[in-house]
Amino acid sequence: MRKLFLYCFIFSWLLVACKTSLQPTATQLQNLSVGTTTAIDSSIYQLINPYKRQIDESMNKVIGKAAKELRCERTDLESPLGNFIVDLLHAQTAKLYHLPIDFCIVNNGGLRVPIMAGDITVGNIFELMPFENEIMVLSMSGKEMLDLLAYEAHYRKTSFSNTELRYTPEGQLVSAKVGNAKLDPEKIYKVVTYDYLANGGDGMNCLKNLPKEPMGVTVRTLIIQHIEELHQKQQLVDSNVEGRVLFR
Repeated sequence: MRKLFLYCFIFSWLLVACKTSLQPTATQLQNLSVGTTTAIDSSIYQLINPYKRQIDESMNKVIGKAAKELRCERTDLESPLGNFIVDLLHAQTAKLYHLPIDFCIVNNGGLRVPIMAGDITVGNIFELMPFENEIMVLSMSGKEMLDLLAYEAHYRKTSFSNTELRYTPEGQLVSAKVGNAKLDPEKIYKVVTYDYLANGGDGMNCLKNLPKEPMGVTVRTLIIQHIEELHQKQQLVDSNVEGRVLFR
């Protein structure tokens, strides 16, 4: 499916890039049966094959290795994959922002596939994060953060970095820490997320009106960059559940 999407993208690019302006002179409708025995149009194949080879080479490039399978289900309170992603986005964005970042949030549903044990390719990261979501830094007061924590209490599907959240089983907030400090209602926190959530996607309306600073880089770019950095240091991709969010 990933390759089909990329090949379709190439076709679209070729059509847009065509400088010749043509106008249809007639329309004819015809049903075409397409199956495994359908002959390949050699002229189209020759046209796209150089691009296909380039895509395959790029997508199959190994950028790192995972110590074990990292998985995240949509309804997980906390997961190895969710923790890995928010921690790396937190760290990589801090390098770009040049100021302290307090925490990062992503929705678990946005992480589409696991990272499997062993070699990690560029294509694996495109499957994990297929969208062109842009990283943003939000400014959020401690009082406004309480709305975010109420969202988590209701939906229980958000991954957090650098936080410790404790709820009753019914979802009443008992305590919240950012870093090693208790949540301060008057403090302004710097929060990393991506444009979809920052604009209220997935029901996160509490983020919609917050001050936003686009970072000009996609989530996928930072994931690839981080894994490559680990690989250069001969370190494996790994993460664990740490008890960041508990309902008990």
